[in-house]
Amino acid sequence: MKSALSLPLAMLLGILSYFVADGILPVVAKPYVLQFVAWLQPILIGVMLFVAFCKMEFSAMRFCAWHFWAMLIQMASAVAF
Repeated sequence: MKSALSLPLAMLLGILSYFVADGILPVVAKPYVLQFVAWLQPILIGVMLFVAFCKMEFSAMRFCAWHFWAMLIQMASAVAF
């Protein structure tokens, strides 16, 4: 029962919080908030997808030395191209 209500409840909460934030934010701050949301949204979507499709336990996830090198190569290739 709990899992059947979580998605509709989350959608309703998101809709309500959007309208509350839209009414509270001053017009001057909206461009800055939109810029921050544009930066944050892909990160949140990536984390959400990772958590949803990951079949590992969170306690088993630990950084190794090769993770650093893989991220460094990925960032360098993104900047280069």
